[in-house]
Amino acid sequence: MRTKRLAAIAALALSVAGVLPLAGTAQAAVTDLYVNNRSNAGCSDTAPAAGSQAVPFCTISAAADIVQAGQTVHVTSNIYRESVHLTHSGTPGAPITFTGPAHPDDATWLPNLLASDHVFNLDHVHDVVLDHMGGQSSQEGVVVTGSSRVTLDDLTLSSTGALGNATTPALHITGGSSAVTVSRSHINYPHGEGLVVDGGSSGVVITTNFVGGTVGHGVLVTDAPGTVITSNTTYNDCGPGIELAGNSSGATVENNILAESDSSAVGPWGPCPAGTAAHADLVVSAASATGTTADYNLITTGTQHPYTWAGQQYADVPSFRQGSGQGAHDLSSDIAKLNKEGSPAIDSADANAPGELPTDIDGNPRVDDPLVANTGTGVGYYDRGAQEYQGGIVPDLTVAQTALQAGQPDTPLHVTATSTGVVSAWPVAKNTIDFGDGTVVDTVLGATGNPHDYAAPGTYTVTDTVTNTSGGTGSTSRTVTVGSDFSPLAPARILDTRSGIGAPAQQVGPGGVLKLQVTGHGGVPTDGKVTAVLLNLTATGATAATHITAFPGGQVPTASNLNAAPGLDVGNAVVVPVAADGTVSLYNHVGDVDLIADVQGFYSTAPQGTALRLDHQATPVRALDTRDSSYGIGEVGPGQSIRVQVRGTNLLPADAQYAVLNLTATDGTANSYITAAPNGNPPTTSNLNFTAGQTVANQVTAPINADGTVTLYNHTGNVHLIVDIQGGYRTTGGASLVTTAPTRVLDTRDGTGGINGKIGPSSAYAVKVAGVAGIPRGATAVLINLTATDPTADSWIAAGNLTGADPTPSFSNLNMTAGATVPNLALVPVNPWDGSIVLYNHAGSTNLVADVQGYTM
Repeated sequence: MRTKRLAAIAALALSVAGVLPLAGTAQAAVTDLYVNNRSNAGCSDTAPAAGSQAVPFCTISAAADIVQAGQTVHVTSNIYRESVHLTHSGTPGAPITFTGPAHPDDATWLPNLLASDHVFNLDHVHDVVLDHMGGQSSQEGVVVTGSSRVTLDDLTLSSTGALGNATTPALHITGGSSAVTVSRSHINYPHGEGLVVDGGSSGVVITTNFVGGTVGHGVLVTDAPGTVITSNTTYNDCGPGIELAGNSSGATVENNILAESDSSAVGPWGPCPAGTAAHADLVVSAASATGTTADYNLITTGTQHPYTWAGQQYADVPSFRQGSGQGAHDLSSDIAKLNKEGSPAIDSADANAPGELPTDIDGNPRVDDPLVANTGTGVGYYDRGAQEYQGGIVPDLTVAQTALQAGQPDTPLHVTATSTGVVSAWPVAKNTIDFGDGTVVDTVLGATGNPHDYAAPGTYTVTDTVTNTSGGTGSTSRTVTVGSDFSPLAPARILDTRSGIGAPAQQVGPGGVLKLQVTGHGGVPTDGKVTAVLLNLTATGATAATHITAFPGGQVPTASNLNAAPGLDVGNAVVVPVAADGTVSLYNHVGDVDLIADVQGFYSTAPQGTALRLDHQATPVRALDTRDSSYGIGEVGPGQSIRVQVRGTNLLPADAQYAVLNLTATDGTANSYITAAPNGNPPTTSNLNFTAGQTVANQVTAPINADGTVTLYNHTGNVHLIVDIQGGYRTTGGASLVTTAPTRVLDTRDGTGGINGKIGPSSAYAVKVAGVAGIPRGATAVLINLTATDPTADSWIAAGNLTGADPTPSFSNLNMTAGATVPNLALVPVNPWDGSIVLYNHAGSTNLVADVQGYTM
């Protein structure tokens, strides 16, 4: 019953503040306005050219404030934290249009509004079109009040309304609105009603929509005569699928699929309220029955009494037909038979029904399935429900990266693609696989292998195209990511500008770039296959507050890895791509500073020695807090080593060889450092440097002992340690890492990433990472350098796949003191629904900066 994007926007109940529209500037008469808040768009709500394609608006509200009749507002897909209140109107033949990019199979292409109020509020307007837009809200999603000649097409509204308020509709037509059409839209898992039409509304057409998983009704029409409800699919609603209440006479209810009302859990919000199992799929009041036509609907089996007509319940289609005189062409079917060959919904609808569209919810044309007799009216082959079964050709494709095998050479750029089958009404004439890099091969169904080696890491789209003997074609695409696998090294110092290791014995000056040779040093091979290195980078002896950027060479990117200040030693883990000549570059912004780099491993397309792949934790797990006596380890003393369990139940899997940890030191009594995995002798390298009384964190990649522990050594003084597991490197499973030059996806100081201004206390904000900055949609985790700057209080930051339903996070990624600038590298899982990560600030307010360094798929 679900289209590909049905679950593409899931609940993200965050502390989302509404964005107040900024005052718009005068605009010349133009046809098109543009909104794009992506980090590289150069958007502005106030610049003289704001709203142009060159300088788009940052907010949809800014466009809504100035848009005029005949203009179209083009909104680029991204997350917009705002509620749009629309008060401007178009004219007949020259409507106001708000549109996002059309891509029916993928809701991440839609502009997604996260609103604390309505997503869109159309307030006494006329001649307005909204299409290709998405949103979530803690209130009603889209509300149309006292408006006319409004078209709402291809909207996706998910998880709208407040939990516990089952009457809140996702889409609400009220206030005597007229001539409103809702078409080809998805209303998924609202916390209340799905689509509601209030009394006094007229000329409302509800056609070709999916409405599902509602706490209340799918569609509820009250005292709105003449409403047309055609070719919709409602499913697993706690209330009736469709109800005409009050006096909604003269309505048309045709070609709909009404999947059974269900008292089981139907959405992220949990089970249906008690007593909802008694609801029918189609309910029509006595007053609404007058002049109403209900026919060509399909009722799924399993509902106790699928119809209630004029107060009378009916248990099945025959009894409904006999008792009401309606439903002459109604059918019933097992839900499992729908949307596949042989479904009774295929080629059986009334093509002449009011409101019927020539295309389905995904924009697909109506097609005649040659395997099914035409029993519908008109052309005879329209399908019932929101989706037209394309019959035709649907290939099935499997693409797999070579799995790590014990004792076998690792080949992270190698994949196999198998065309495993096809649904086709005619014999297959040709089958090809396009690997997405210019390589196309002919294949046959079921032929395994089809091996292919990519030339470079990246994410590729592999497409299987089948042509049948009637000349029809169909294709299926899969994405595959090939990257680099990790080879750990014993930590080795390859740079120390204080003593002349790896560079002259002199500080790096303002604007200076130090080019560091990494291949051929510290165990990093010189075979030309190394793509990146893992370094622990330390700045010391800074003469001014500055930042350090590690990058593969060329132009210095707008990003940072390390922030230093006079009198403070600061370290941070960095994963930096290696240039073709085997070097990495280190840039110092201002002042003079000494730099130290310890290499801890490398990423390669042809790893040497132990090859490992990366697994991230769905939620970071706290493995140690020496301040908490329940962990059985107290303060770590001078020269002391401790062991921390990282493998086991709810921890890392048994084959994990290295742990990716966030290591925090706090309440130290002396200036000291922590080293992971000492070998029994005092170590000569460090993972975490701190001063007495300082709270500081760093990401550490530590080898795991045979007993499933990691060893941590403290140099001097006493200190409390906190360990949060972010992921690990495994000998089987896991994913290859694709490293990238550092790319900025968030800077709250200038609005990059859609958040403009400091993040307040106990607040969580989502930042889009997948689908932006070169990170593909479908990325499962990102390596990201987080920097907090100018915090107003001592605080900590947690980064993860969080929701507003979560309690205060039980882990942290970054610790800062008031006024300080602090960075840290983090491995962060990506929300699969909208491609975001969520950042939570504990106390005070702070600016945040985020630079992506790599991703996994």
